[in-house]
Amino acid sequence: MKTKIIKELGIEITKPKKWIKPYNEIKIPKGWRLPYVWELFQIHESEHKDFIFGEEGWLEFACEQLSIDKEQERSRWLYRNRYLNLYAGNKDLTLSDSDGRVCFVRKIEEKC
Repeated sequence: MKTKIIKELGIEITKPKKWIKPYNEIKIPKGWRLPYVWELFQIHESEHKDFIFGEEGWLEFACEQLSIDKEQERSRWLYRNRYLNLYAGNKDLTLSDSDGRVCFVRKIEEKC
């Protein structure tokens, strides 16, 4: 997996891969997690933007569920539409989309 360390957030993130299966079928590698929606917003406003958001057009990024998503048994997504607007939303765990992307995050340990 191609990764990038983002020191400002204290994370390492994988390059997004196309994901057209349902959210509930995502297999998260051991030691990794899905990104939080706010991490993707922050990455979008950083020098690391192209690593995640480099593709053109509509994209949907699978994110770590919020507590409300878990309560309602729904998934969490960050969307970038064709006008380059970003917004977050949720949908049924079993839905999929041809514009889906998945990337994984892990916390990095700061060395003294």
